[in-house]
Amino acid sequence: MFRDMEHNARIAPAEVKIGSTVRVALDDGAMLTVTIRTPKDADPKRGIISYESPLGRAILNTREAYCDEYALGEKTFRARVVEEVARRRNRQK
Repeated sequence: MFRDMEHNARIAPAEVKIGSTVRVALDDGAMLTVTIRTPKDADPKRGIISYESPLGRAILNTREAYCDEYALGEKTFRARVVEEVARRRNRQK
């Protein structure tokens, strides 16, 4: 019974935070999977972006289905968080 309740429960999507890995839909139809990290950990070729990057700023602290704009140079793009894939947990000391 509890398993069925658990399966059917609707849980509000979590906010995108530093350490989250999310799938993002761009307005040009492209789908990206990115992990939000600190600037020193950023490696865009591996899908790791900084929370200070234009896309990182647009999706940080948002939830699934949220859409926002970000600028690269003089061009503006739209991005929508499709789903959170994983979240890095803080390690206990």
